[in-house]
Amino acid sequence: MTTERLPCCLRNTMGLYALNRTLLDGEAALDWRDVEVANRPAFDTLLAGTDPARPPARLDLDTLPEGLKDRLAAYSNERVQPAPFTNQAPARIWCICVSGNRRQA
Repeated sequence: MTTERLPCCLRNTMGLYALNRTLLDGEAALDWRDVEVANRPAFDTLLAGTDPARPPARLDLDTLPEGLKDRLAAYSNERVQPAPFTNQAPARIWCICVSGNRRQA
């Protein structure tokens, strides 16, 4: 198993999706010590498929910086609580790529 050192700014990228796959497959552990900024979409991608009530040891939360411990705890509590039912369709988000092409995210 490899230990993946996370960057200082976690953004929801394809790299996080790939890292989530290796985490779930048991091929990687995470090192959080450099992370300074992480938003909800990044947590959603990186932690998808994990149980917030029983996080796997591979998450290595001991390396989580103090500034993010409360944020991750709040995020985990939200994931444990069932989301209220809504009849609304999810909003569509569009990205404008550097090349100028539009694509749905």
